[in-house]
Amino acid sequence: MKNRNLFLGITAMFAAASGFVSCTNEVEDVQNAGGCTPITLVSNVSGSRGANADLQKTQIAKDVNIGVFVNGTAGLIENGGNNRLAADGAGGFTGGNTMYYPEDGSAVSVYAYAPYADGWSLDGTNEFTVASDQSTDRGYLASDLLYGTPDSNPVTSSAEPVSIRFGHKLSKLNINFDAGETGVDLKGATVSVLNTRPSTTLDLKDGALGTASGTAAEIKAAVFADDASTFLASAVIVPQTIAAGQFVRIVTAGNDTYNAELTSEVTFAERKVYTYTVKFSESGGETTAELVLGSVVDDWEDGNQDLEGEAKLAYSVGDYMKSDGTFVKNAELQDADMENVVAVIFSTDVSETDAIAGYNAYAMGVTLFGSKQWGFTDAIEEGCPTFEQALNNLDGRTKTNMILVSAAYNGIEEKGSSFVNYSNYKNNYPVNSDVSSDWFTPSFGQMMQIMNNLGDAGVTSSTQVEDANNSSMYTSADNAALDKVNGYVTALGKTAILTEPESGSATYITVTENAADGRTNCWCIQTGADTWSFGKNAGKGNGNRSVIPCVAVRLPDSVE
Repeated sequence: MKNRNLFLGITAMFAAASGFVSCTNEVEDVQNAGGCTPITLVSNVSGSRGANADLQKTQIAKDVNIGVFVNGTAGLIENGGNNRLAADGAGGFTGGNTMYYPEDGSAVSVYAYAPYADGWSLDGTNEFTVASDQSTDRGYLASDLLYGTPDSNPVTSSAEPVSIRFGHKLSKLNINFDAGETGVDLKGATVSVLNTRPSTTLDLKDGALGTASGTAAEIKAAVFADDASTFLASAVIVPQTIAAGQFVRIVTAGNDTYNAELTSEVTFAERKVYTYTVKFSESGGETTAELVLGSVVDDWEDGNQDLEGEAKLAYSVGDYMKSDGTFVKNAELQDADMENVVAVIFSTDVSETDAIAGYNAYAMGVTLFGSKQWGFTDAIEEGCPTFEQALNNLDGRTKTNMILVSAAYNGIEEKGSSFVNYSNYKNNYPVNSDVSSDWFTPSFGQMMQIMNNLGDAGVTSSTQVEDANNSSMYTSADNAALDKVNGYVTALGKTAILTEPESGSATYITVTENAADGRTNCWCIQTGADTWSFGKNAGKGNGNRSVIPCVAVRLPDSVE
Protein backbone atom coordinates (compact mmCIF):
# COMPACT_ATOMS: atom_id res chain seq x y z
CA MET A 1 0.00 0.00 0.00
CA LYS A 2 1.30 3.47 -0.87
CA ASN A 3 0.22 6.77 0.62
CA ARG A 4 -0.40 9.99 -1.19
CA ASN A 5 2.57 12.30 -1.39
CA LEU A 6 3.28 14.65 1.44
CA PHE A 7 3.72 18.02 -0.11
CA LEU A 8 4.64 21.64 -0.30
CA GLY A 9 2.57 23.16 -3.10
CA ILE A 10 3.80 26.69 -2.78
CA THR A 11 3.01 29.24 -5.45
CA ALA A 12 3.86 32.91 -5.04
CA MET A 13 2.74 35.72 -7.29
CA PHE A 14 4.25 38.93 -8.47
CA ALA A 15 1.07 40.95 -8.97
CA ALA A 16 0.67 44.45 -10.31
CA ALA A 17 -0.54 46.95 -7.72
CA SER A 18 -3.89 48.62 -8.28
CA GLY A 19 -2.51 52.17 -8.41
CA PHE A 20 0.41 54.02 -9.93
CA VAL A 21 3.26 55.75 -8.13
CA SER A 22 5.68 58.46 -9.11
CA CYS A 23 8.64 57.52 -11.30
CA THR A 24 12.27 58.17 -10.49
CA ASN A 25 15.55 57.95 -12.43
CA GLU A 26 17.98 58.61 -9.58
CA VAL A 27 19.72 55.23 -9.47
CA GLU A 28 22.84 54.80 -11.62
CA ASP A 29 24.34 51.47 -10.45
CA VAL A 30 21.23 49.40 -11.03
CA GLN A 31 18.73 49.15 -13.84
CA ASN A 32 16.37 52.11 -14.28
CA ALA A 33 13.89 52.09 -11.37
CA GLY A 34 11.44 54.42 -12.99
CA GLY A 35 8.79 51.87 -13.89
CA CYS A 36 5.40 52.87 -12.53
CA THR A 37 4.14 49.39 -11.71
CA PRO A 38 5.40 48.09 -8.37
CA ILE A 39 6.12 44.38 -7.94
CA THR A 40 4.22 42.93 -4.99
CA LEU A 41 4.93 39.45 -3.68
CA VAL A 42 1.97 37.43 -2.40
CA SER A 43 1.12 33.75 -2.08
CA ASN A 44 -2.02 32.07 -3.39
CA VAL A 45 -1.94 29.03 -1.13
CA SER A 46 -2.84 28.49 2.51
CA GLY A 47 -2.26 26.07 5.33
CA SER A 48 -1.55 25.84 9.02
CA ARG A 49 1.38 25.28 11.28
CA GLY A 50 1.65 22.40 13.71
CA ALA A 51 4.14 19.79 14.81
CA ASN A 52 7.37 19.54 12.85
CA ALA A 53 5.92 16.85 10.58
CA ASP A 54 3.37 19.33 9.26
CA LEU A 55 5.40 22.52 8.89
CA GLN A 56 5.56 24.13 5.44
CA LYS A 57 3.72 21.38 3.63
CA THR A 58 1.34 23.82 1.93
CA GLN A 59 2.84 27.27 2.37
CA ILE A 60 5.75 29.21 3.76
CA ALA A 61 5.18 29.39 7.51
CA LYS A 62 4.46 32.60 9.38
CA ASP A 63 7.44 34.85 10.12
CA VAL A 64 9.82 32.91 7.87
CA ASN A 65 11.84 35.47 5.90
CA ILE A 66 12.51 35.01 2.20
CA GLY A 67 15.15 36.59 -0.02
CA VAL A 68 14.22 37.86 -3.51
CA PHE A 69 16.52 38.77 -6.41
CA VAL A 70 15.13 40.54 -9.50
CA ASN A 71 17.59 40.85 -12.38
CA GLY A 72 17.08 43.06 -15.42
CA THR A 73 18.97 43.49 -18.68
CA ALA A 74 21.48 45.81 -16.99
CA GLY A 75 21.78 43.93 -13.73
CA LEU A 76 19.79 43.93 -10.52
CA ILE A 77 16.91 46.38 -10.45
CA GLU A 78 16.63 48.80 -7.53
CA ASN A 79 15.88 46.89 -4.31
CA GLY A 80 16.16 43.67 -6.28
CA GLY A 81 19.29 42.40 -4.54
CA ASN A 82 18.39 40.00 -1.71
CA ASN A 83 15.23 41.90 -0.79
CA ARG A 84 13.97 40.58 2.54
CA LEU A 85 10.25 39.88 3.05
CA ALA A 86 8.40 38.03 5.82
CA ALA A 87 5.66 35.44 5.26
CA ASP A 88 2.46 36.16 7.17
CA GLY A 89 1.42 32.50 7.33
CA ALA A 90 -1.83 33.15 5.47
CA GLY A 91 -0.56 33.50 1.93
CA GLY A 92 1.02 36.94 1.90
CA PHE A 93 4.27 38.75 2.65
CA THR A 94 5.10 41.91 4.57
CA GLY A 95 8.07 44.24 4.77
CA GLY A 96 10.79 44.52 2.19
CA ASN A 97 11.65 47.42 -0.09
CA THR A 98 9.41 48.31 -3.01
CA MET A 99 10.55 46.98 -6.40
CA TYR A 100 9.33 48.26 -9.79
CA TYR A 101 9.17 46.76 -13.24
CA PRO A 102 11.60 48.57 -15.57
CA GLU A 103 10.12 51.69 -17.14
CA ASP A 104 11.30 50.64 -20.61
CA GLY A 105 9.24 47.45 -20.43
CA SER A 106 12.24 45.13 -20.62
CA ALA A 107 12.01 41.70 -19.07
CA VAL A 108 13.25 40.71 -15.60
CA SER A 109 14.25 37.39 -14.08
CA VAL A 110 13.09 36.52 -10.58
CA TYR A 111 14.80 34.22 -8.08
CA ALA A 112 13.68 33.59 -4.50
CA TYR A 113 14.70 31.42 -1.57
CA ALA A 114 14.01 30.82 2.12
CA PRO A 115 15.03 31.14 4.87
CA TYR A 116 16.66 34.52 4.34
CA ALA A 117 20.44 34.79 4.79
CA ASP A 118 22.60 37.90 4.91
CA GLY A 119 25.30 38.07 2.29
CA TRP A 120 23.71 35.77 -0.26
CA SER A 121 24.43 36.66 -3.88
CA LEU A 122 22.88 35.94 -7.25
CA ASP A 123 26.33 35.17 -8.62
CA GLY A 124 28.17 32.08 -7.46
CA THR A 125 27.20 29.65 -4.72
CA ASN A 126 25.82 30.39 -1.27
CA GLU A 127 26.61 28.43 1.89
CA PHE A 128 23.77 26.80 3.85
CA THR A 129 23.83 24.71 7.03
CA VAL A 130 20.90 22.95 8.69
CA ALA A 131 20.28 23.53 12.41
CA SER A 132 21.66 21.03 14.91
CA ASP A 133 18.49 21.39 16.99
CA GLN A 134 15.33 20.90 14.92
CA SER A 135 13.13 19.84 17.83
CA THR A 136 11.52 23.30 17.77
CA ASP A 137 9.56 24.95 14.96
CA ARG A 138 12.24 27.62 14.75
CA GLY A 139 15.07 25.14 14.26
CA TYR A 140 13.15 23.07 11.74
CA LEU A 141 12.13 26.08 9.63
CA ALA A 142 15.69 27.42 9.70
CA SER A 143 16.75 24.12 8.06
CA ASP A 144 14.06 23.79 5.38
CA LEU A 145 15.80 25.34 2.37
CA LEU A 146 13.32 26.48 -0.31
CA TYR A 147 14.02 27.78 -3.82
CA GLY A 148 11.64 29.30 -6.35
CA THR A 149 11.45 30.88 -9.79
CA PRO A 150 8.67 31.57 -12.30
CA ASP A 151 7.81 28.73 -14.65
CA SER A 152 9.72 30.66 -17.30
CA ASN A 153 12.41 33.31 -16.72
CA PRO A 154 12.58 36.13 -17.76
CA VAL A 155 9.12 37.69 -17.44
CA THR A 156 7.85 40.96 -18.84
CA SER A 157 5.92 43.67 -17.03
CA SER A 158 2.24 42.86 -16.96
CA ALA A 159 -0.88 43.41 -14.89
CA GLU A 160 -1.20 39.64 -14.80
CA PRO A 161 0.39 37.87 -11.81
CA VAL A 162 3.64 36.02 -12.36
CA SER A 163 3.53 32.69 -10.60
CA ILE A 164 6.57 31.51 -8.65
CA ARG A 165 6.72 27.98 -7.29
CA PHE A 166 8.91 27.28 -4.30
CA GLY A 167 10.28 23.78 -3.81
CA HIS A 168 12.17 22.02 -1.04
CA LYS A 169 15.86 21.53 -1.87
CA LEU A 170 16.97 19.13 0.85
CA SER A 171 15.82 15.71 2.16
CA LYS A 172 13.26 15.14 4.89
CA LEU A 173 13.05 12.37 7.47
CA ASN A 174 9.83 11.40 9.21
CA ILE A 175 10.26 8.99 12.10
CA ASN A 176 7.48 7.23 13.97
CA PHE A 177 7.70 4.60 16.67
CA ASP A 178 6.31 1.16 17.45
CA ALA A 179 6.96 0.14 21.06
CA GLY A 180 4.94 -3.06 20.71
CA GLU A 181 4.68 -4.90 24.04
CA THR A 182 8.14 -3.81 25.24
CA GLY A 183 6.91 -1.16 27.63
CA VAL A 184 9.38 1.42 26.30
CA ASP A 185 8.12 4.81 27.54
CA LEU A 186 8.76 7.61 25.05
CA LYS A 187 7.31 10.39 27.21
CA GLY A 188 10.08 12.92 27.78
CA ALA A 189 12.40 11.12 25.32
CA THR A 190 14.88 12.85 22.98
CA VAL A 191 15.24 11.64 19.38
CA SER A 192 18.33 12.43 17.33
CA VAL A 193 19.51 11.74 13.77
CA LEU A 194 23.18 10.75 13.64
CA ASN A 195 26.10 10.90 11.24
CA THR A 196 24.90 13.44 8.68
CA ARG A 197 27.02 16.19 7.13
CA PRO A 198 25.18 19.47 7.80
CA SER A 199 26.24 21.88 5.04
CA THR A 200 25.81 22.45 1.30
CA THR A 201 25.66 25.28 -1.25
CA LEU A 202 22.94 26.69 -3.52
CA ASP A 203 23.34 28.48 -6.85
CA LEU A 204 20.37 30.84 -7.14
CA LYS A 205 20.55 31.26 -10.90
CA ASP A 206 20.03 27.59 -11.70
CA GLY A 207 18.91 26.14 -8.36
CA ALA A 208 21.82 23.70 -8.32
CA LEU A 209 22.57 22.19 -4.93
CA GLY A 210 26.16 21.44 -3.95
CA THR A 211 27.46 18.27 -2.31
CA ALA A 212 27.15 17.68 1.43
CA SER A 213 30.04 19.02 3.46
CA GLY A 214 31.15 19.57 7.03
CA THR A 215 31.89 17.15 9.85
CA ALA A 216 29.22 14.49 10.38
CA ALA A 217 27.11 15.62 13.32
CA GLU A 218 24.00 14.91 15.37
CA ILE A 219 20.64 16.59 14.73
CA LYS A 220 18.10 16.73 17.55
CA ALA A 221 14.80 15.88 15.83
CA ALA A 222 12.35 15.82 18.74
CA VAL A 223 12.01 16.18 22.49
CA PHE A 224 8.69 14.65 23.53
CA ALA A 225 6.68 16.26 26.30
CA ASP A 226 6.34 14.46 29.61
CA ASP A 227 2.62 14.00 28.93
CA ALA A 228 2.89 13.32 25.17
CA SER A 229 0.44 10.90 23.57
CA THR A 230 1.66 11.17 19.96
CA PHE A 231 5.25 10.31 19.06
CA LEU A 232 6.48 11.61 15.70
CA ALA A 233 9.81 13.19 14.81
CA SER A 234 10.92 15.06 11.70
CA ALA A 235 14.20 16.52 10.53
CA VAL A 236 15.62 18.06 7.37
CA ILE A 237 19.04 16.83 6.26
CA VAL A 238 21.36 17.72 3.40
CA PRO A 239 21.10 15.16 0.55
CA GLN A 240 24.00 12.72 0.88
CA THR A 241 25.01 9.08 1.02
CA ILE A 242 25.18 7.64 4.54
CA ALA A 243 26.94 4.38 5.31
CA ALA A 244 25.31 1.51 7.19
CA GLY A 245 25.44 2.03 10.94
CA GLN A 246 23.87 4.09 13.70
CA PHE A 247 21.35 6.58 12.36
CA VAL A 248 18.62 7.26 14.95
CA ARG A 249 19.17 7.54 18.70
CA ILE A 250 16.44 7.59 21.35
CA VAL A 251 17.26 8.60 24.91
CA THR A 252 14.35 8.15 27.29
CA ALA A 253 13.52 10.31 30.30
CA GLY A 254 14.91 7.47 32.40
CA ASN A 255 18.22 7.78 30.50
CA ASP A 256 17.86 4.50 28.60
CA THR A 257 19.52 4.75 25.19
CA TYR A 258 18.44 2.92 22.03
CA ASN A 259 20.28 3.11 18.71
CA ALA A 260 18.58 2.16 15.44
CA GLU A 261 20.84 1.48 12.48
CA LEU A 262 20.74 1.70 8.73
CA THR A 263 21.32 -1.86 7.61
CA SER A 264 22.88 -0.77 4.33
CA GLU A 265 24.23 2.35 2.65
CA VAL A 266 21.47 4.84 1.77
CA THR A 267 21.58 7.78 -0.62
CA PHE A 268 19.18 10.48 0.52
CA ALA A 269 18.08 12.43 -2.54
CA GLU A 270 17.06 16.04 -3.08
CA ARG A 271 13.36 16.89 -2.57
CA LYS A 272 12.41 13.47 -1.22
CA VAL A 273 10.72 12.45 2.03
CA TYR A 274 11.83 9.27 3.78
CA THR A 275 9.51 7.74 6.38
CA TYR A 276 11.02 5.33 8.89
CA THR A 277 9.59 3.44 11.84
CA VAL A 278 11.67 2.60 14.90
CA LYS A 279 10.39 -0.79 16.07
CA PHE A 280 11.29 -1.90 19.59
CA SER A 281 11.51 -5.60 20.40
CA GLU A 282 12.66 -7.84 23.22
CA SER A 283 14.98 -10.83 22.97
CA GLY A 284 16.73 -12.58 25.81
CA GLY A 285 15.59 -9.94 28.25
CA GLU A 286 17.13 -7.11 26.20
CA THR A 287 15.17 -4.41 24.37
CA THR A 288 16.53 -3.33 21.00
CA ALA A 289 15.45 -0.83 18.33
CA GLU A 290 15.19 -1.64 14.61
CA LEU A 291 14.87 0.94 11.84
CA VAL A 292 12.34 0.04 9.14
CA LEU A 293 11.88 2.09 5.95
CA GLY A 294 8.19 2.69 5.36
CA SER A 295 8.22 4.78 2.17
CA VAL A 296 10.15 7.16 -0.04
CA VAL A 297 8.03 9.95 -1.52
CA ASP A 298 9.10 11.76 -4.70
CA ASP A 299 8.59 15.44 -5.40
CA TRP A 300 8.14 16.76 -1.88
CA GLU A 301 6.64 19.96 -3.22
CA ASP A 302 4.07 18.15 -5.35
CA GLY A 303 2.31 16.04 -2.76
CA ASN A 304 -1.25 16.68 -3.88
CA GLN A 305 -0.55 14.29 -6.75
CA ASP A 306 -0.35 10.51 -6.62
CA LEU A 307 3.06 8.90 -6.83
CA GLU A 308 4.13 8.30 -10.41
CA GLY A 309 3.29 4.73 -11.34
CA GLU A 310 1.29 4.16 -8.16
CA ALA A 311 -1.59 1.69 -8.38
CA LYS A 312 -4.90 3.39 -7.76
CA LEU A 313 -6.68 2.50 -4.54
CA ALA A 314 -9.40 -0.08 -5.00
CA TYR A 315 -11.81 1.85 -2.76
CA SER A 316 -12.53 5.54 -2.66
CA VAL A 317 -14.96 8.24 -1.54
CA GLY A 318 -18.48 6.88 -1.09
CA ASP A 319 -17.45 3.27 -0.50
CA TYR A 320 -18.19 1.58 2.82
CA MET A 321 -16.19 0.00 5.65
CA LYS A 322 -17.57 -2.86 7.73
CA SER A 323 -16.80 -3.55 11.38
CA ASP A 324 -14.51 -6.48 10.49
CA GLY A 325 -12.23 -4.16 8.53
CA THR A 326 -13.35 -5.18 5.04
CA PHE A 327 -14.60 -2.70 2.46
CA VAL A 328 -17.54 -2.68 0.05
CA LYS A 329 -17.83 -0.71 -3.16
CA ASN A 330 -20.85 1.58 -3.06
CA ALA A 331 -22.22 0.14 -6.30
CA GLU A 332 -21.83 -3.42 -5.00
CA LEU A 333 -23.49 -2.96 -1.59
CA GLN A 334 -25.82 -5.86 -0.76
CA ASP A 335 -28.56 -6.11 1.87
CA ALA A 336 -26.42 -8.62 3.74
CA ASP A 337 -23.65 -6.04 4.11
CA MET A 338 -25.74 -3.21 5.50
CA GLU A 339 -25.99 -4.37 9.10
CA ASN A 340 -22.22 -4.53 9.46
CA VAL A 341 -21.35 -1.22 7.77
CA VAL A 342 -19.98 1.25 10.32
CA ALA A 343 -18.47 4.00 8.15
CA VAL A 344 -18.37 5.56 4.69
CA ILE A 345 -15.13 6.83 3.13
CA PHE A 346 -15.14 10.59 2.70
CA SER A 347 -11.54 11.43 1.75
CA THR A 348 -8.32 9.93 0.44
CA ASP A 349 -6.43 13.14 1.24
CA VAL A 350 -5.02 12.84 4.77
CA SER A 351 -2.81 14.90 7.05
CA GLU A 352 0.91 14.27 7.03
CA THR A 353 0.67 13.01 10.61
CA ASP A 354 -1.87 10.37 9.61
CA ALA A 355 0.09 9.45 6.48
CA ILE A 356 3.17 8.84 8.60
CA ALA A 357 1.06 6.53 10.77
CA GLY A 358 0.17 4.54 7.65
CA TYR A 359 -3.34 5.81 6.95
CA ASN A 360 -4.46 6.86 3.47
CA ALA A 361 -8.15 7.74 3.91
CA TYR A 362 -10.82 8.95 6.32
CA ALA A 363 -14.26 7.46 6.91
CA MET A 364 -17.36 8.90 8.58
CA GLY A 365 -19.42 6.92 11.06
CA VAL A 366 -22.93 6.20 9.79
CA THR A 367 -24.48 6.64 13.24
CA LEU A 368 -24.57 10.03 14.94
CA PHE A 369 -22.71 10.69 18.19
CA GLY A 370 -25.29 13.03 19.73
CA SER A 371 -26.00 15.18 22.81
CA LYS A 372 -22.33 15.91 23.44
CA GLN A 373 -20.23 18.80 24.70
CA TRP A 374 -16.63 19.90 25.16
CA GLY A 375 -17.25 20.15 28.88
CA PHE A 376 -14.46 22.67 29.44
CA THR A 377 -13.38 26.03 28.04
CA ASP A 378 -9.59 25.82 28.42
CA ALA A 379 -7.57 26.20 25.22
CA ILE A 380 -5.67 23.04 24.29
CA GLU A 381 -3.55 24.82 21.65
CA GLU A 382 -3.28 28.10 19.78
CA GLY A 383 -6.05 27.04 17.42
CA CYS A 384 -7.07 28.25 13.96
CA PRO A 385 -8.47 31.79 14.01
CA THR A 386 -8.67 32.10 10.20
CA PHE A 387 -10.85 30.21 7.74
CA GLU A 388 -7.87 29.15 5.64
CA GLN A 389 -6.12 27.65 8.66
CA ALA A 390 -9.25 25.81 9.80
CA LEU A 391 -10.03 24.48 6.31
CA ASN A 392 -6.55 22.97 6.05
CA ASN A 393 -6.62 21.41 9.52
CA LEU A 394 -7.04 17.64 9.02
CA ASP A 395 -5.63 16.40 12.32
CA GLY A 396 -8.80 15.44 14.17
CA ARG A 397 -7.30 12.14 15.30
CA THR A 398 -4.22 13.74 16.82
CA LYS A 399 -6.23 16.55 18.43
CA THR A 400 -8.75 14.13 19.94
CA ASN A 401 -5.85 12.23 21.53
CA MET A 402 -4.37 15.51 22.81
CA ILE A 403 -7.66 16.37 24.48
CA LEU A 404 -7.98 12.92 26.07
CA VAL A 405 -4.67 13.35 27.91
CA SER A 406 -5.12 17.05 28.73
CA ALA A 407 -5.52 18.37 32.25
CA ALA A 408 -8.65 20.26 31.16
CA TYR A 409 -10.40 17.11 29.99
CA ASN A 410 -9.27 14.99 32.91
CA GLY A 411 -10.56 17.67 35.26
CA ILE A 412 -14.14 16.92 34.14
CA GLU A 413 -15.86 14.86 36.81
CA GLU A 414 -18.58 13.42 34.56
CA LYS A 415 -17.27 12.46 31.15
CA GLY A 416 -20.33 10.56 29.90
CA SER A 417 -21.47 13.41 27.65
CA SER A 418 -17.98 14.36 26.48
CA PHE A 419 -17.46 14.78 22.75
CA VAL A 420 -14.23 12.72 22.80
CA ASN A 421 -15.43 9.88 25.06
CA TYR A 422 -16.16 7.08 22.58
CA SER A 423 -16.12 4.20 25.07
CA ASN A 424 -19.79 3.29 24.58
CA TYR A 425 -19.87 4.19 20.90
CA LYS A 426 -17.00 1.89 20.00
CA ASN A 427 -18.66 -0.97 21.87
CA ASN A 428 -21.74 -0.54 19.69
CA TYR A 429 -19.81 0.19 16.50
CA PRO A 430 -16.48 -1.68 16.68
CA VAL A 431 -13.73 -1.27 14.10
CA ASN A 432 -10.81 -3.48 13.14
CA SER A 433 -7.60 -1.93 14.53
CA ASP A 434 -5.55 -3.54 11.74
CA VAL A 435 -7.08 -1.19 9.18
CA SER A 436 -8.63 1.58 11.26
CA SER A 437 -7.80 4.03 14.01
CA ASP A 438 -10.03 4.51 17.04
CA TRP A 439 -13.04 6.76 16.60
CA PHE A 440 -12.23 10.45 16.85
CA THR A 441 -13.98 13.81 16.58
CA PRO A 442 -13.19 15.48 13.25
CA SER A 443 -11.35 18.72 12.71
CA PHE A 444 -13.08 21.49 10.80
CA GLY A 445 -11.13 20.59 7.67
CA GLN A 446 -12.37 17.01 7.89
CA MET A 447 -15.95 18.21 8.39
CA MET A 448 -15.61 20.23 5.20
CA GLN A 449 -14.18 17.19 3.40
CA ILE A 450 -17.42 15.41 4.34
CA MET A 451 -19.51 18.30 3.03
CA ASN A 452 -17.44 18.69 -0.15
CA ASN A 453 -16.63 15.09 -1.06
CA LEU A 454 -19.89 13.45 -0.06
CA GLY A 455 -22.18 16.46 -0.37
CA ASP A 456 -20.66 18.39 -3.31
CA ALA A 457 -20.81 21.58 -1.23
CA GLY A 458 -18.02 23.22 -3.24
CA VAL A 459 -16.41 25.12 -0.36
CA THR A 460 -12.78 26.04 -1.09
CA SER A 461 -10.16 28.42 0.27
CA SER A 462 -11.48 30.96 -2.27
CA THR A 463 -15.03 30.83 -0.87
CA GLN A 464 -16.09 34.24 0.41
CA VAL A 465 -16.63 34.20 4.16
CA GLU A 466 -17.34 36.80 6.80
CA ASP A 467 -14.24 37.27 8.96
CA ALA A 468 -16.31 37.58 12.10
CA ASN A 469 -16.32 35.67 15.36
CA ASN A 470 -19.70 34.08 14.88
CA SER A 471 -21.20 30.77 13.83
CA SER A 472 -22.40 31.92 10.42
CA MET A 473 -19.31 33.09 8.56
CA TYR A 474 -20.79 31.32 5.56
CA THR A 475 -24.42 30.40 4.91
CA SER A 476 -25.87 28.30 2.10
CA ALA A 477 -29.55 28.41 1.25
CA ASP A 478 -29.18 25.13 -0.66
CA ASN A 479 -29.54 22.06 1.54
CA ALA A 480 -28.74 19.69 -1.31
CA ALA A 481 -25.33 19.03 0.28
CA LEU A 482 -27.03 17.77 3.45
CA ASP A 483 -29.29 15.49 1.46
CA LYS A 484 -26.35 14.01 -0.46
CA VAL A 485 -24.36 13.30 2.71
CA ASN A 486 -27.41 11.77 4.34
CA GLY A 487 -28.03 9.64 1.26
CA TYR A 488 -24.96 7.50 2.06
CA VAL A 489 -26.47 6.78 5.48
CA THR A 490 -30.14 6.35 4.62
CA ALA A 491 -29.13 3.89 1.86
CA LEU A 492 -28.22 1.56 4.74
CA GLY A 493 -31.66 1.93 6.32
CA LYS A 494 -30.25 4.21 9.03
CA THR A 495 -31.38 7.60 10.29
CA ALA A 496 -30.00 10.68 8.53
CA ILE A 497 -26.85 11.94 10.22
CA LEU A 498 -27.29 15.65 9.40
CA THR A 499 -30.64 16.79 10.74
CA GLU A 500 -32.69 19.60 9.23
CA PRO A 501 -34.80 21.01 12.11
CA GLU A 502 -37.91 22.99 11.16
CA SER A 503 -37.08 25.58 13.80
CA GLY A 504 -33.79 26.55 15.37
CA SER A 505 -30.61 24.77 14.30
CA ALA A 506 -28.46 21.75 15.03
CA THR A 507 -24.78 22.32 15.82
CA TYR A 508 -22.00 19.89 14.86
CA ILE A 509 -18.83 20.69 16.75
CA THR A 510 -15.22 19.90 15.84
CA VAL A 511 -11.91 19.72 17.69
CA THR A 512 -10.61 22.78 15.83
CA GLU A 513 -10.33 25.65 18.27
CA ASN A 514 -10.61 29.38 17.71
CA ALA A 515 -8.46 30.10 20.72
CA ALA A 516 -6.90 33.34 19.52
CA ASP A 517 -7.27 36.43 21.74
CA GLY A 518 -8.42 34.34 24.68
CA ARG A 519 -11.50 32.97 22.93
CA THR A 520 -13.07 29.78 24.25
CA ASN A 521 -14.84 28.73 21.07
CA CYS A 522 -14.55 26.05 18.40
CA TRP A 523 -15.34 25.74 14.70
CA CYS A 524 -18.63 24.10 13.80
CA ILE A 525 -21.28 23.69 11.15
CA GLN A 526 -24.98 24.31 11.76
CA THR A 527 -28.01 22.95 9.93
CA GLY A 528 -31.50 24.38 9.70
CA ALA A 529 -34.72 23.80 7.79
CA ASP A 530 -33.58 25.69 4.70
CA THR A 531 -29.93 26.56 5.29
CA TRP A 532 -26.63 25.27 6.55
CA SER A 533 -23.71 27.36 7.72
CA PHE A 534 -20.34 27.27 9.40
CA GLY A 535 -18.37 29.49 11.72
CA LYS A 536 -15.87 29.66 14.55
CA ASN A 537 -17.87 30.81 17.55
CA ALA A 538 -19.48 27.66 18.92
CA GLY A 539 -19.25 27.98 22.68
CA LYS A 540 -17.11 25.23 24.15
CA GLY A 541 -19.00 25.40 27.42
CA ASN A 542 -22.35 24.62 25.80
CA GLY A 543 -23.94 21.18 25.64
CA ASN A 544 -26.44 19.29 23.50
CA ARG A 545 -24.17 19.35 20.47
CA SER A 546 -23.73 16.68 17.81
CA VAL A 547 -20.56 15.00 16.54
CA ILE A 548 -19.98 13.07 13.34
CA PRO A 549 -17.51 10.37 14.47
CA CYS A 550 -14.61 9.58 12.15
CA VAL A 551 -11.81 7.05 11.72
CA ALA A 552 -8.54 7.05 9.77
CA VAL A 553 -8.23 3.93 7.63
CA ARG A 554 -5.75 2.00 5.54
CA LEU A 555 -7.37 1.33 2.20
CA PRO A 556 -6.00 -1.68 0.29
CA ASP A 557 -4.56 -1.41 -3.22
CA SER A 558 -6.78 -4.18 -4.53
CA VAL A 559 -10.37 -5.34 -4.13
CA GLU A 560 -10.72 -7.80 -1.28
